[in-house]
Amino acid sequence: MRPIIQSFALVFATGIAFTLSACSEPTRTVEWYKEHEKERKAKLQECANNPSEHMATPNCTNAGLGEIQALTEAMRK
Repeated sequence: MRPIIQSFALVFATGIAFTLSACSEPTRTVEWYKEHEKERKAKLQECANNPSEHMATPNCTNAGLGEIQALTEAMRK
């Protein structure tokens, strides 16, 4: 029984390490994405290319909201 627990712990720790390594990208704010069109468009494309992996991340959410705000401001002008 003990090797099973050790194996589970190793798999769990590896999963946590993998998840944390994927989070190395700094989180940008909605305002930042609104002001940086090139980066916003690139992030939205990345999110759209793999939605099951990226859409729930803070940067995808913030880029989407930045896009909405940028378009809204452009329409008001």
